Amino acid sequence: MEPGNGICPHCETERGELASLCSGALCAKKGYHYVSARGFKKAKEEARAMQRPLDPFLGRAIDKYVLVGKLGEGGMGAVFIALQRPLMREVALKIIS
Repeated sequence: MEPGNGICPHCETERGELASLCSGALCAKKGYHYVSARGFKKAKEEARAMQRPLDPFLGRAIDKYVLVGKLGEGGMGAVFIALQRPLMREVALKIIS
């Protein structure tokens, strides 16, 4: 995790610190946070390959977790890489569909 290396998955602004709220007014209102550029690129490629839109959970915060990447999905839900605030510890978080 490199500071200042974040990208907003909503407006694709590349200037923020990982897991901080996007500085764009609309993105901040909707609750989008900066994710890693590498994770964003991977999520975008997977969405394009599956002919789906980018996952709407990417970049969102759920309680004390900011979803910064997607590991995979299956019939029961999806597994995300998340940063646990305030420790900024990387964890896996499963969201059930």
